[in-house]
Amino acid sequence: MGEQARLLGSILIGGFYQPSASKTAKTTTSKSTMIEWQTLREPSNLIGQSIEQAAVRDRTGVTILAVQRGDDVISNPDPDFTFNPGDIFVTIGTFEQQNQLETLLTD
Repeated sequence: MGEQARLLGSILIGGFYQPSASKTAKTTTSKSTMIEWQTLREPSNLIGQSIEQAAVRDRTGVTILAVQRGDDVISNPDPDFTFNPGDIFVTIGTFEQQNQLETLLTD
């Protein structure tokens, strides 16, 4: 448990290496839970919606831990945070939940 907490902390403060060659990066924190980076690309119905409007957790089960926008990292974004093209989501959830998010991002 302590190692998982250190890993999560390093991700949130930007001290964790994220490969940039892949469209999606994954870090497994346990047998059933993974942290994943996914980029919001056009066209997507989520662009211009807030976290609350998009209901990402209700629709997929994942939790958005942070959003990287350019050089800025917004940790624990508020429900009124609005999605822009190119935003990179740092999310936590099961493999199935992460796949549901990937589908939602491309709808």
